[in-house]
Amino acid sequence: MEVLEKLYYAPRIESTQTQLIQFFQKGITNNHYGIYSFNQTKGKGQGNNSWEMNPDDGLAISLGFKISSKHETFDWVAVNKHITTLVCTYLQRHCEEPLFIKWPNDLLCKDKKLAGILIQVLPFQEAPEMISNKINSENHDKLFILGIGININPTETESSENTEKRISLNQINQFKIEDLHQFAHSLAEFLFERALNIPRETEKIHLYFEQCLWRFSELVNVQISTPNAKIHEAIFKGVDQNGRAILEIDGEILAFQHGDARILY
Repeated sequence: MEVLEKLYYAPRIESTQTQLIQFFQKGITNNHYGIYSFNQTKGKGQGNNSWEMNPDDGLAISLGFKISSKHETFDWVAVNKHITTLVCTYLQRHCEEPLFIKWPNDLLCKDKKLAGILIQVLPFQEAPEMISNKINSENHDKLFILGIGININPTETESSENTEKRISLNQINQFKIEDLHQFAHSLAEFLFERALNIPRETEKIHLYFEQCLWRFSELVNVQISTPNAKIHEAIFKGVDQNGRAILEIDGEILAFQHGDARILY
């Protein structure tokens, strides 16, 4: 696979994910493609969150795959876990400290956020302004979009609150990644080759994801999405095969979808 011909570099961009979706819809590519930048101004995060970075402080990269509905047999929760562990595996090769997955899709080092992952499965022919995270039809091809944001250099202008929660590759390793373009291409090649090559035994995916989880089987603080947004102490029991966080609160085992509960740092 000639990855170099399928990866576009944008010196400045609002959102690699939004631009990549438009590339597919305009027919610029019809199989798999990627966009990366070190200067993304309006990146997409989980839910209504954004991924903000200063120029040259991080890498924003989005990879897209067109999937024929005739051949779609994917367990999308398993795909999500598989890809999250793949990104974790790749970044671990470049880190001198252990990495962990914070449910649902953040990568942490030393209890601070190193990277975030956003995975979307979208109706292929839908207009950008109509796109949602839900599949509206099973009779159309799908567009699988993988977005990754990685902190690479220390950010000097963040508030103290954000700085306490974020960490960069260069801070972890105490040395600088000299060729960021090569780093982006290497990551893209690694994921293009493996992202949708899903092991048939999905149980192994769930088990490996569990092994990588941050605070697995430990006491955590959890904010439940209720009108008073109360914070509870809970034992984090893992993530089930529906992607829900399993928490033990006051002796009761409860399952929460992303958005209904948030495990705090």
